[in-house]
Amino acid sequence: MIHHRSPPRRWRRRRRRRRTITDHPLPEPLIQTILKLLPPKDAIRASLTSKLWRSAWIASPLFEFDEQTLPFKQADFYDYVDRTLALWLNHCDDHTLKMEKLSLCSDLGKDGIFFPRLIEFVSIATNRNVKIIQLQNRSKVYSGMISSNDSLWSLFSACKSLDVLSMNCFELSLGNSLPVISSVKKLHLSCVGIDESSLKNLLSSLPLLEELEVVFCFRFTELLISCPKLKILVANMFGNTAKYISIDAMNLQSFTYIRSLNSRGSVRVLKNCKFLKSMIIENTTFHTADEFEECLSQIPFLEYLNLECCHMVEEKEGVQISHSNLKSLVVRRCFSLHKAEFNTPNLRFFEYSGAVITLFKFGYCSGKLNAKIELYTGYLDGTEWFWFVKLRNFVEILTDCEVLSMALHIEGFPEELRNNDMLPDPFFELRHLNISSSRYLISQYANFFDPLVKIFPCVETLKMKTRDCAISIEFDEDRDFTYNWKSLTSASNNDDHIKESVEAIVNSLSYSEEQNSANEYSEMDVRGRNGVNISNLHFGLEFK
Repeated sequence: MIHHRSPPRRWRRRRRRRRTITDHPLPEPLIQTILKLLPPKDAIRASLTSKLWRSAWIASPLFEFDEQTLPFKQADFYDYVDRTLALWLNHCDDHTLKMEKLSLCSDLGKDGIFFPRLIEFVSIATNRNVKIIQLQNRSKVYSGMISSNDSLWSLFSACKSLDVLSMNCFELSLGNSLPVISSVKKLHLSCVGIDESSLKNLLSSLPLLEELEVVFCFRFTELLISCPKLKILVANMFGNTAKYISIDAMNLQSFTYIRSLNSRGSVRVLKNCKFLKSMIIENTTFHTADEFEECLSQIPFLEYLNLECCHMVEEKEGVQISHSNLKSLVVRRCFSLHKAEFNTPNLRFFEYSGAVITLFKFGYCSGKLNAKIELYTGYLDGTEWFWFVKLRNFVEILTDCEVLSMALHIEGFPEELRNNDMLPDPFFELRHLNISSSRYLISQYANFFDPLVKIFPCVETLKMKTRDCAISIEFDEDRDFTYNWKSLTSASNNDDHIKESVEAIVNSLSYSEEQNSANEYSEMDVRGRNGVNISNLHFGLEFK
């Protein structure tokens, strides 16, 4: 009699595990997503693990070829692209299968010897109704000159599914004979040499263009944009290129104009841009206050305005920003701005970063404004009382905010006040005060807490982080407080000095009967001028 022994238990477990894997394979789109996220070399290795993964790799409609990330160079790279596309065409015999994306980043060789092969790959993509084409020239000896007579434009024109076209590091010389490319809605030009007439002819051949991005392009002195369907425009310029920009786009909704730090530009005309809602302008000069006001007057539906590193040539009355529809205003590092008046009755968000300026008037949506302030000052040098006064006067105009956060960067640190009676009036609206200094020690701020709490007597949490210590203090309704601190240095011998400084801070925060009576404020005081609840205001100071 022959006895059949059952296989060991560990073998049965392996069989069940193997059966589970084969019975429930990953769907092909998910495998293609995984392979897309991997580097090219790793994606090729992963595709060799099984027939399913290889089939998913071959059938993927997304093709991204970057010569820098592959071991194949020059002719070998183009042979690899040719083999990959041929394999995909043979695997996907159905001509209705569309290609989603073709991205080629390669060296076109000396005198553009490989440019015909690039045309061949683009022809394959357009015949398969490609949606996105991205071309980048990495050649250091060939500029990638493309004229209007090249067959590349005919391929673009014949492809009715092409939605996005991106060209990087080419030179374009385009005449009036350029064919119409009726399907493209997004155009990206980066590091492209193109003059005014060529740019005009290119934009004229794209009647349905909705998004245009021009980044570090050259060979033109003024950027003239005229597109009736354009909705989004991004212009990032450097050097002497396009120091002036004029726009004629009746459907434009978002406009971003950024200059490099050493070359300021100017926005001359925003013609027929009445539906513009978002405008970001960086490192641009407005020569007169009337020029800036005229720019805003042409945009009645503007909701978001961002001015960064802009040079504002002021009049005696300062710069005025008046807009009834503006909801968000950001002004960063415009250090030439000293006096200003903001008349924005519907403003809900305000961010300011720069020097302490004089605000003659600030109209905003009372009780609903979220304000974020970042101030820079010089070395105090004995003017500690004046600093407290300027700080108090600046935040006074933001009393009716719903949320207020502030950071202050100063050189040096304030000394102990010689006469606390000279402090400005208290600011009762503040609830949370955060101070941070990465330059100085906690001992240098021990005498700073007492006058600061006198100006902001209703704080509920007081936190400070210095180079060597972090301290947190919480006050209750009776103005009793609890605190904890943590040393940020590895040297144990510094803990005694830190502990002495913390004890000095705690002692300075002990309240006398006179201070307690001064801190007894009515419910109307807590709720602000217009009865708006301001219990969640935040205030942070940062010293550098």
